[in-house]
Amino acid sequence: RENLNITSIMITDSYDMGAITRSFSNIENAIKKSLSSGVNIVLIP
Repeated sequence: RENLNITSIMITDSYDMGAITRSFSNIENAIKKSLSSGVNIVLIP
């Protein structure tokens, strides 16, 4: 977030999308990683 100089709200795409499900075996780990990276809102269907 800081490296990209983002000062506004960051929202993820839906966490049932292929990029997330292929990269993480556990959705909880993906959410934790996103939030620790500075994401404000995680979309979970």
